[in-house]
Amino acid sequence: MKCAELPHETDCGLCCLHCGEHALGQMQVRLAHPALTPAVWSNFFDGQRESYVLEGACSDHSFAALCPKHAAMSKLVAPHGDHPHTTHLIQLSGVSGEEGKLLCIQCERHVPGRMQANLAYPALTRTRWERSFDGTREDFVLDGGCPDHSFVALCPDHAGLFKMKLLRGPCVRLVKVAPEDNRKWARPSHGMALSRYLWDERAFADFEVQCGDKDGGSCGESIQGNFRVHRCVLAMASPVFAAMLQSEFTEAQQRKLRIADESPGAIEAMLAFAYTGELWPSSCSLSYARPSMSTLLIELMRLGDKYGMPSLVEAACRKMLACLDSTNVLAFARGLRHYEEGTSMGRVFDRMTERVRADTELCRAVLREM
Repeated sequence: MKCAELPHETDCGLCCLHCGEHALGQMQVRLAHPALTPAVWSNFFDGQRESYVLEGACSDHSFAALCPKHAAMSKLVAPHGDHPHTTHLIQLSGVSGEEGKLLCIQCERHVPGRMQANLAYPALTRTRWERSFDGTREDFVLDGGCPDHSFVALCPDHAGLFKMKLLRGPCVRLVKVAPEDNRKWARPSHGMALSRYLWDERAFADFEVQCGDKDGGSCGESIQGNFRVHRCVLAMASPVFAAMLQSEFTEAQQRKLRIADESPGAIEAMLAFAYTGELWPSSCSLSYARPSMSTLLIELMRLGDKYGMPSLVEAACRKMLACLDSTNVLAFARGLRHYEEGTSMGRVFDRMTERVRADTELCRAVLREM
């Protein structure tokens, strides 16, 4: 039987389950309980599940990531759905060698220096222990940092166990806790490091994106910007760019594209996203000052829709909801209201409408401008 252990090397590309951001080398893995299965994700969450969730070794385990800003979260209420759905985010750390003092939960043996820590969930509370186990609970169980989980130990002979059937109540799942210094999931992958290098250095760039015009485009600025980029990256990020670059269009022949109706800051942020998958990656240099948050997110949403980049649209929409307040609700609503129902923007507009209805301050901010 294979143990459902903490992922090591494959998590570096995950986005934060709460805000959708990715902090290079700083993402923290959490066990998601109940598991974020495809059915649960489609009912309660937006976006591509693979960008947020890692599968465990069995179907009832899955893992999510949190950025440093939201690392303290222990649960997340699903953004939408007919009924509230709470996902508990359990940190698989903090045992600090204490499992070395425990007896094996399966055979009651203790092998000095070789006991393996496992998270038990649902927690082996005193009530659950008294109903299903004999012996002193403190010899087998170490309480976790919150009441909904606890730690147990397994000897080398039973280290692959990942489920225990109790006499009464549900099965208890066991998730192996890997040593802190062996966790490689926080390290950037080769692909991520390469994409950031290409963006920062622009080595062997073979295409130029020009933006801004003498009238300043839709944002009223007179700033112009030229960005050297790689055609292969643009083609991978956007089917519109791919079709343009493979055709007989003037842009493909001259290896230049002018985008005159958006600000240089928004164009640069879109290109950075094409390379890194982040809205405005802190590890990458951005030459132009950003417009206001509301203006930038609306421009990015518009650019993602125009160039067929649904992941950019989803990221901008998530950020809109995350930073929604009385100062920007009207600007966001104006930017979203023209999109059809069923699209990412339409769904965000519906959720924003629900937020306004439930929040007196947001409702007043909208009414004051009518």
